[in-house]
Amino acid sequence: MPYIYEKSYDIIVVGAGHAGCEAAWVSARRGHRTLLVTMNLNAVALMPCNPSVGGPGKGHLVRELYALGGLMPRITDRTYLQIRMLNESRGPAVQALRAQSDKKEYSQAMRQTLESLPELDLKQAEVVALAIDEDRCCGVVTATGVVYRSRAVVVTTGPYLKSDIIIGRTRFPGGPHNQLPSFPLSGSLADLGLSMSRLQTATPPRIKRQTIRFEGLKEIKGETLIRTFTGQPARERQLSCYLTRTTQTTVELVRKNLKDSPLVIGNIVNTGPKHCPSIDRKVIKFPHMTTHGVFLEPEGAASDEIYLQGMTTSMPARAQEEILRSIPGLERCEVIRYGYAIEYDFVHPHQLRRTLEAKRTPGLYLAGQICGTTGYEEAATQGFVAGVNASLKLRGEPPFVPGRDEAYVGVLVDDLVSRHHHEPYRMTTSRAEFRLHLRYSNAPARLMGSGYRLGLVDRWTYQEEKDRDLKIQLEMLRLKASLVAPTRRNNEILAEFSPYRLKKPVSLAELLARSEVAFHQLERFGHVRRVPSELVHEVEERLKYESYLARIDGQRASYLRLERVEIPPGFDFASVAGLPPPVRETLELFGPATVGQASRVEGVPREEITRLLGHLQPVVPEADPTAAVIELG
Repeated sequence: MPYIYEKSYDIIVVGAGHAGCEAAWVSARRGHRTLLVTMNLNAVALMPCNPSVGGPGKGHLVRELYALGGLMPRITDRTYLQIRMLNESRGPAVQALRAQSDKKEYSQAMRQTLESLPELDLKQAEVVALAIDEDRCCGVVTATGVVYRSRAVVVTTGPYLKSDIIIGRTRFPGGPHNQLPSFPLSGSLADLGLSMSRLQTATPPRIKRQTIRFEGLKEIKGETLIRTFTGQPARERQLSCYLTRTTQTTVELVRKNLKDSPLVIGNIVNTGPKHCPSIDRKVIKFPHMTTHGVFLEPEGAASDEIYLQGMTTSMPARAQEEILRSIPGLERCEVIRYGYAIEYDFVHPHQLRRTLEAKRTPGLYLAGQICGTTGYEEAATQGFVAGVNASLKLRGEPPFVPGRDEAYVGVLVDDLVSRHHHEPYRMTTSRAEFRLHLRYSNAPARLMGSGYRLGLVDRWTYQEEKDRDLKIQLEMLRLKASLVAPTRRNNEILAEFSPYRLKKPVSLAELLARSEVAFHQLERFGHVRRVPSELVHEVEERLKYESYLARIDGQRASYLRLERVEIPPGFDFASVAGLPPPVRETLELFGPATVGQASRVEGVPREEITRLLGHLQPVVPEADPTAAVIELG
């Protein structure tokens, strides 16, 4: 006999991984009675794979979460072991922060933060079914028969739905870090008519720190003269990581043991993360390459476990030890946890709206690896989007749906709901057409206003960011108004760091736009800086790329012309004259909300977008609006 819990909630979040924690944080912070229910309260915000947060694309998402009022960047800043800015020698579009986290401290800090929220309850239970009333999701049912009622449900089960652990020829039910899998809930989702498939991911072995020979390995230290995800100065004391490389012997041993690799045996689906291939897959795809980088990353300040980034594998234990001991520095290593693969169910995300609400089941939101993504950062971002939109809908407010031109958050969600996904989706900078505009450095300027309006960023923090941006703009105006005459003395100064002479008066801003000129060199021409030193980089970055950004603004205008043409809910694509049946079926499957989104649906040619646009908007502008269909670089 089911027991209906006496207390009802506004929003229930299923699963306390990175997506679930973010969704619960947002919901409770916005004043909703929230329940976070998970199978193991000792595994809140578990990091079963890489102990890192950030990197190109991923770090952009985390910085945007900070600007919006999310939780991941705040917990990362409290618990990191090392932090670095990646790609500093490259352009600003691909520069981003990456932190090595203390796994245990991260989980503990996340749980403590969530438990401090008065509107949030945490409970340990297995959700086995969703409660549905008149096709609307209105709660969850646990394995012990308890029914929790709510007005909306956010499902963030990660890679635990019907999950199996695979090591060599061995296969058994289990989730990451040997946590319990969830079987009944997968069937409950399928009963709602949601199309589902299988994906796989894998993790490398962990070895004992004391058995590593660090002499001769490249040490990678953290950076102390940078700022963290929340803008705080980096800590002085940080732990080092180390780099070693595979050898010809390593590759030969991998080849010898491939007969026991699940990829060769075929006892696992062959759709793993493209951007994080196993050592098995590297040797299969690049047989002539012998040196693959292996990063030795600490899992915690008080932990003896070292994570081997770059050595993901699910081959048998004997093979893993044999292969590892062929790598310089690891000759006598002792494995603490063997690498393994996980195969799990996921829901095809084209069945979701851009709010991450299920199209066929109002009140049901999905976020995280259940949507076919991989990575803590992608999961947390989806959890934020789902939690915010569930809250906004309950209050009858407009949804939060940032565009691809506004945030990596928008790129992530749009990619998920507009494309087929044959492998776990990972965010990279190459996925963003407007990546120079969506820089890591300007995320607060772009998005903190939204975080403030959502009630997730306090007035003081928002005002501080506005003041910061105003100082940057005033300094840029001063530089544009200050002229440098082509005198002999000025040209002599300029010749010290630039091969190009002045032939006419130019502004200091024009000088700074030159790649070889740095901000501090403007002092030689009498400029007195009036912005804090930590803002100099942003001033320099904006002026150096101002002409490129102006060009991008033109592309954004074309993009927005298509985004503004909405496709009504339930639109009959058969009413579009001349639209081929395969294209019509594809559009009906994805149900795009705008012509812009339709232009990005896989398998829809550009000429058919023109046909659709002509039907929805008979008066076509002079400029070709379909020029907004920009190829991803």
